[in-house]
Amino acid sequence: DSTMIQGRIEAEKSSAGDLKIVTADVQKKGKGHADHKWTTTKGSLACTFVLKEKIPLAENHRFLMACQIAAAKALQSHGKEIFLRWPNDIWTKAGKAGGILDDLSATGSWTNWVNLGLGLNLSSKPKLEGSDCIFTAKEKILRKDILKEIIDSFKEEIKIAKLKDSQLEKQWNLFCPDVNKKIRIKESGTDCVFKGINSYGWAITEMEGKEKLFPPCTINFQKNGGN
Repeated sequence: DSTMIQGRIEAEKSSAGDLKIVTADVQKKGKGHADHKWTTTKGSLACTFVLKEKIPLAENHRFLMACQIAAAKALQSHGKEIFLRWPNDIWTKAGKAGGILDDLSATGSWTNWVNLGLGLNLSSKPKLEGSDCIFTAKEKILRKDILKEIIDSFKEEIKIAKLKDSQLEKQWNLFCPDVNKKIRIKESGTDCVFKGINSYGWAITEMEGKEKLFPPCTINFQKNGGN
């Protein structure tokens, strides 16, 4: 059905500190943000990282940021130009090539587990406007090799995510092409300048000289007519 559904099952029976990975060749019920579906094309990577971590609920988006950065670094090691866009996308110059969906269980203000579903269009893409894939059909790329590189990178980024400093957002902002660019908030049609994200993954915007913050996934940005 979906790596996110199976990830929940694994999370409930995992031990504290575990990191598990659920993968699938085909998903019949691939999940995206909100009510969106995620189409897993042939040869693409579909997986969920299952983290049995007890962290403050307010800091959970740091782990999604860490996963984005890890994927970007792994793909860049193959000579690919990769960009991150708020709040959860992975892009090439030509379009969206991946995304991350977070799912969690929490009690009070602490998480019981945090799952991160990663979908990457490696060598093929869905028939959706604005989509792209990372590798050409001629490039012989094994998913298991890419996944191993992402896992290794993610383990290092998890360590950074747990620190109470600015390393994580600085990395993320360097990967984002929208920082200091004019954007439009889709819901209100208001123009502002995107200043990047803070340590909790909130978007920092500037409107008429005043700073305003938005939590992840609460608004949609438009830039140059695109999402």
